[in-house]
Amino acid sequence: MALVVPLAAGFAAGLAIWSVLATVFSEEREVSRRLARLSAFEARQAGEVEPLAKPLSERTIRPMARALGRAAAAFVPHRLLETLRLRIRRAGLTGRVEPSGLVVAAVAFAAIGLAVALWLVGEAGVAGGLWVLVIPGSAAGGFALPFVWLGGKVERRQQAIRRALPDALDLLDSMRP
Repeated sequence: MALVVPLAAGFAAGLAIWSVLATVFSEEREVSRRLARLSAFEARQAGEVEPLAKPLSERTIRPMARALGRAAAAFVPHRLLETLRLRIRRAGLTGRVEPSGLVVAAVAFAAIGLAVALWLVGEAGVAGGLWVLVIPGSAAGGFALPFVWLGGKVERRQQAIRRALPDALDLLDSMRP
């Protein structure tokens, strides 16, 4: 038992030293330091020389989605885009999700829902006139999916704010002279 306490203390000290050294000498920190020292010209050159350093989604998928979003924005009412922009801000997704991108996603999911419904009707042979409900219902459900997702994000963020509000008020109250 007498050895347990010194061994635990030695292990804790070693763990603390290792974590400090790992933080100070981490590769990520070194890369950040080097990137900070690059001039604007060198950074531009590095971007031109190493285009494959960016993930595939940043090189292809996101630019295509942005272009589709800009094209879709011409056909979507301005008021709807502003409403979506407000809901995106309420969800805490500003800068990560664009309103026009959400509309493009809704259209894409509607097309996927329609394709799945047509396949199911063809393969499963939906009885009677039920296909009349299945096909438009699947397309409508697919279209609504991104908006339902956004609504869930908004609700979860509002709940988190409501849960944190009493603690924030207590903190503010404790700072009062």
